[in-house]
Amino acid sequence: MKKKTVIIILAVVVLLHVLIAAFLPTPIVYGALFSRYDADAGETELSREKTEFASGKNVLTGYHYGAGDEKNGILVVIVPGFHAVQGDYSPVVGALLEEGFDVFTFDPTGCGESEGSDQIGFPQIREDIAACLECVGENRGFGCESVCLLGHSRGGYGVCCMLDDCEGISAAVSVGGINSAMEAVMSSPSNVLGKAGYLNYPGLWIWQAVLFGGGAVNDSAVSSINSSDTPVLIIQGADDGSVTPEVSSVYSHANELDESARVELIPGGHVDTLYTDEGVNADTIALVAEFFRKNAG
Repeated sequence: MKKKTVIIILAVVVLLHVLIAAFLPTPIVYGALFSRYDADAGETELSREKTEFASGKNVLTGYHYGAGDEKNGILVVIVPGFHAVQGDYSPVVGALLEEGFDVFTFDPTGCGESEGSDQIGFPQIREDIAACLECVGENRGFGCESVCLLGHSRGGYGVCCMLDDCEGISAAVSVGGINSAMEAVMSSPSNVLGKAGYLNYPGLWIWQAVLFGGGAVNDSAVSSINSSDTPVLIIQGADDGSVTPEVSSVYSHANELDESARVELIPGGHVDTLYTDEGVNADTIALVAEFFRKNAG
């Protein structure tokens, strides 16, 4: 056997070993990362109506909050972040009600009151949002003329990625949103291991593609925003250590966004740009309310 042939065979064998080593732990790690998330978000004094809807084989639980006499005809759908449930956003719901918006929010697959033995994976939020919007449509927008989306973290990624697929969305806001599924799942390995963390990139891509299809894995918030005419506001916390302004966030790709997208860098971290234990971030709510009124009112 020629020396060149031997070298090629050895190279292929080494490559296969590297790929297998990268892929084998992926289902285990991915399964642990997206295991079921149950949290007691506490009670709320806000008046609401429970609404259930199907996302794939699972039934999800959502709540509609009506603004009553202050109703301005705009329904805001709040999409929770990763490892969060709809009840975590009660301060945001209350503040939006005071601004005259109706609100609908829900627990994603594998979280809180919704069904699902696990959260399946990052792109699952897209399917949950699509199911939620179908439910909103079947309920005639809960009496509202316009529907807007407000997503946080994973929810911020989700609402942006829906814009080139869904009609009838008047405006969308992403707070601390992640740009893509691959950037999301690679953020932890790369933070811990540096460039060595990217050895698992092929395995993570293949596994997510098996679960959701390559299109869902490759899609990004930025590409969807640029493919849509829907007005979008990107809000990013300057001190966000989870989805940083420099890496993985929609904001980190701001130079790729069409000029029609509005981008705001504000003080705060990943969660307190939106709410804290003491209550809502009034500055953020003011930005969101003004944006929705301008584009959906």
